[in-house]
Amino acid sequence: MVNAGHKVRVRMTATMDDGTNLDIGFGDGGEAEVTLGAGELSSYVESLVMRMDIGERCSWNTPAVRVLGPKMVGRDVRYEVALLADYGRAVSTVAEEHVHHEHGCSCGCDRLRRSLASA
Repeated sequence: MVNAGHKVRVRMTATMDDGTNLDIGFGDGGEAEVTLGAGELSSYVESLVMRMDIGERCSWNTPAVRVLGPKMVGRDVRYEVALLADYGRAVSTVAEEHVHHEHGCSCGCDRLRRSLASA
């Protein structure tokens, strides 16, 4: 299961009830790499993705009026999201600063232990 801070690859599509595909900004093929918790997806979609296993898909319908305005009353949009890959915790800029600290550890654990010991 993925968690906030993980970089993942998802495919997300939106289709009108008549079969028309909507451009939801997910690039070619509806796929994108995003970091969960970074605001790149809606909180609702993030909550779904965090309960998914790799290869799993989830779909739901929503009234089109909610996303496309009043001219779409009575129509639906079907969203589908699939979790394609979980790359694990995204590397933060803080971790990058400690790549070459005094003990050669790339994770900064020695510096963290020292700071906790002195607290």
